[in-house]
Amino acid sequence: MAMLRILDNPYQDIPMAAVLRSPLVGLDEEEMAQIRVENPECSFAEAAMHAMQDATEGALYDFYRMYRKLREKQDLPIHELIQKILQLSGYGNYAAALPAGERRAANLAMLVEKAVDYEKTSYRGLFHFLRYIDKLQKYEVDFGEADTTGENANVVRVMTIHKSKGLEFPVVFVSGLGRKMNQMDASDRLVVHPDLGLGICEISGQPRVKKKQCVPVGDCRPDPQGESRRGTAHIVCSTDEGKRKTGFDRNDQRCPKTFSGYTGNVLPGKPVSYRQRVRAGSYLDWILPAMLSYPQKYTLDVVPPEKIVWEEVEQAADSREKL
Repeated sequence: MAMLRILDNPYQDIPMAAVLRSPLVGLDEEEMAQIRVENPECSFAEAAMHAMQDATEGALYDFYRMYRKLREKQDLPIHELIQKILQLSGYGNYAAALPAGERRAANLAMLVEKAVDYEKTSYRGLFHFLRYIDKLQKYEVDFGEADTTGENANVVRVMTIHKSKGLEFPVVFVSGLGRKMNQMDASDRLVVHPDLGLGICEISGQPRVKKKQCVPVGDCRPDPQGESRRGTAHIVCSTDEGKRKTGFDRNDQRCPKTFSGYTGNVLPGKPVSYRQRVRAGSYLDWILPAMLSYPQKYTLDVVPPEKIVWEEVEQAADSREKL
């Protein structure tokens, strides 16, 4: 990005310093200080431009020749300009040769893809692309790193429930199932229902009293559990049959220590009642009764954290003995 910024406007101190210290040029602290000493009256970016123009050999000379070629091509589409920078500087090959090079190269490819997406808008040119990136940084929009792992890679994947849609894994750990569902929308003074419309509370001036309208707010409440129900479906679909494993923290007061609160309200082989579904306050209030309804199919247990840690220690010890 610093290289793109100085192609747009070379008289920017921080991007210029970043490029000179980067592998594109490779200057050390002493060489950077020498540039400043030789031209103390002007800005650092101007001093660097003077040094490059006066150079007859070395890193500054080579970089300035490449810089002039790229300046002549800055009217290219942004993605082509980025590819030209990677080609002329060799930075793409350099990044791929570093540790985690595959991911670094994938991140550069993702930058090219974002540039292609930008060019599909009505804006054009390097200046507008840089302003676009500045706005993303201002509002802290993070696209994350490019994913280089294959679909069948033997790795641990951390993802949201909704990201797991359509995927299956042999073992799944789902955290936060005891957390209360967000039902704040249902208690607002203004709620929106897809069929009944608006439900509002009337507040009179004198005396200042709040009262319900003809259509009670409670009757217009949106479905606060709808999103959670869809999330529960993703959890179930993301786990292979017979290999479901969920971790609960026994120190978390929101998670059950036993299942006695659920066993009396379920019937073997029967679905969870409508009353239980409506009164559910967390994912556990749906999942546990459903699994307890099929004791021959699912095994539930409360496992203390120290037992899990101890099993890991024993496995590590066995592995070392085999070596």
